[in-house]
Amino acid sequence: MENQITGKINLIFLVILIIFFIFVCLWKSSSIIISPRRFHGSITPEVYGLSYKEIEFTTEDSIPIKGWYILNKISNATIILLHGFGVDKSDLLDVANFLFQQNFSVLLFDFRAHGYSGGKYCSLGHFEKRDLKAAVSFLKDSGEIRIGVMGFSMGGTVALLEASKNSDILAVVSDCGYLSFRSAVRDFAKCYYHLPEYPFIPPVIWLAGRRLGINPNNVDLSFCAKDISPTPILIIHSRDDKEIRLINATQIYKYAKEPKELWVVDEAEHLGAFFVYEKEYKRRVISFFKKYLF
Repeated sequence: MENQITGKINLIFLVILIIFFIFVCLWKSSSIIISPRRFHGSITPEVYGLSYKEIEFTTEDSIPIKGWYILNKISNATIILLHGFGVDKSDLLDVANFLFQQNFSVLLFDFRAHGYSGGKYCSLGHFEKRDLKAAVSFLKDSGEIRIGVMGFSMGGTVALLEASKNSDILAVVSDCGYLSFRSAVRDFAKCYYHLPEYPFIPPVIWLAGRRLGINPNNVDLSFCAKDISPTPILIIHSRDDKEIRLINATQIYKYAKEPKELWVVDEAEHLGAFFVYEKEYKRRVISFFKKYLF
């Protein structure tokens, strides 16, 4: 009898230990999503010979956002650049420089929980829409009325999500954006950790949502891409992107209404089209923005 009791106690202890281990793994996995390590780039627009103004604006939920405003005095349009997950605004200075050379003003900022902006958590688009909305309001208050947005990876998705309900955004370029919170986590986990979607991804996403206080299913362009129209969009993606698979772009394009363009490239990694096809990339982006903003 004593051995049976001892065996049951050991079994209960083992079950508790397994549950605790699973919870710790889920907690750490969700932390990778919502608490990216802050990156602070060391370069500024001055490296490209660009004069700029350091700016700060506040979101509707009181998050201070830090950015740079590069004013082109002969321009009558501004492009807002949105960086990806885990980096900051300095990651987009090559793009900012070429846009400036084509007579656009450029606004770059750090998303919440990134760079020098405030905020503790990243939500892969749910709260970041507010960051973009605040940037658009900043430009409107400064007198700018011709506003385009160009986003990369997470930034591309945020651009499309906000454009679906913000008529002040007149044109959007999304480079390697993902369809949804779920697809982003699934593709990232498969690319870097070689994990299948089931049974690992659903509980991680659920816990991330609980910690953020949101429903991750709300970050899904399949529900709102149709509402972006009549704002024109240009979607750029690589067939060889393993971090965010091409199906994300084709699905976004499928759900979106005209006017819309899809440019799929080969032999480029995630966000690599700008570097592999630089001349054609610049031509397409400039042609798109000049068509709809000038």
